[in-house]
Amino acid sequence: MAAADRPAHYDQMIAGDGWQDVPHDDIVVRVTKAGNQTQAHAERDGTFVFLMSENLGRDELATIAARLKPAPNAGSI
Repeated sequence: MAAADRPAHYDQMIAGDGWQDVPHDDIVVRVTKAGNQTQAHAERDGTFVFLMSENLGRDELATIAARLKPAPNAGSI
């Protein structure tokens, strides 16, 4: 999703207590534990992702989030 299109309350959610910055490759992934879920947020080149997993830990989810690349623009396909 384009970062500009994310819900207004999203920034408040990821700014809350419990989130940690995990530097990975060339971006910072924010991660937290919510109940039995690990959650991760990353933003790159105007695209953001929010990942959740009940099976993967903080480092694994941060690795996946950091390695994602933005989809090409519809006009360039």
